[in-house]
Amino acid sequence: SDPQVTLLGEGVDSLPRDATNGVVAMVKRGYESTVATDKMKLPIGWMEFVCVNRIPPARGMGSSSGALVAGIAAGMALRGHDVTTSKARNILLQETAALEGHPDNVAPCIYGGFQLCYTPRSLESTMEID
Repeated sequence: SDPQVTLLGEGVDSLPRDATNGVVAMVKRGYESTVATDKMKLPIGWMEFVCVNRIPPARGMGSSSGALVAGIAAGMALRGHDVTTSKARNILLQETAALEGHPDNVAPCIYGGFQLCYTPRSLESTMEID
């Protein structure tokens, strides 16, 4: 069965309220694939999601990146990982940049601030610019 999805803020009239919602799909992905060694499946049908959207969708402001990062980080946290560690943040950067196709929007979602992104040796990297 589908999870219960409540949307607040931006996009409430256009975003899906079922398992196809970007945040919901990424929570499942983060739980099932990111840093998981036993490939456990997350039964999301019993879950309730409340998404407070502050970034308008479909305007080039990074709403998809925000959904990717929030969802995968939540999935990792459900697996018991401390997503505030530098190792977890690096895994989060690699996973979300691969999905988004570039790190420029996901890096500020993960690290905050203004980020300079580059790709040495096929690994995404970032640094904050003050």
